[in-house]
Amino acid sequence: MKLLIAVLLLSIPFLSCGPGKAYPDKVKQNFINSCAAKANGNTALCECLFEKVRERYSYAEFITLENDMKKGIQSQAFMNYMDSATRSCIIEKRGKP
Repeated sequence: MKLLIAVLLLSIPFLSCGPGKAYPDKVKQNFINSCAAKANGNTALCECLFEKVRERYSYAEFITLENDMKKGIQSQAFMNYMDSATRSCIIEKRGKP
């Protein structure tokens, strides 16, 4: 699971939009597309995961985390959050028709 998350984050290209609180639409779409490619096309799961990331981390924080991962530096707290968020999204999606 952690490898999937790491690969997913490293596959999201940065845009030249300045960091701020809002995530650019292109970042969201890239996140969902990259995630779905690794999650057997489960875009609902990936949309849920993106929303959880967006709720917890500002765009600037997300960029910092991604840059660190590209340098081989992994935040254990972030990886734990991603694991928890993924499990939460799976449970949420099971409960919906």
